[in-house]
Amino acid sequence: MFHTLGHGTTLAAWIRHQRLERIRHDLADPTQRALPIHLIAARWGYTDPALFSRATYGTTPRDYRHHTPNDSTAGHQPGPIEAPDDQTAR
Repeated sequence: MFHTLGHGTTLAAWIRHQRLERIRHDLADPTQRALPIHLIAARWGYTDPALFSRATYGTTPRDYRHHTPNDSTAGHQPGPIEAPDDQTAR
């Protein structure tokens, strides 16, 4: 059930990565700035805020949103939101 996909990752890790990339995209989208972060996370399967906050690291979702390239006040572009391999969204 937890076999690798041929490039060193499991299906669960690939799904988690896809969800987090979509969240990252939505957080960076200026047309979604008014949408609360918890609703964006829930849209992609993270309905528990504590689980979502553990799945992201390196920066908070709020900081990521405020420091995207679309923000003219941003001094840098943050990296993607990622999850450690042992964390899963339910």
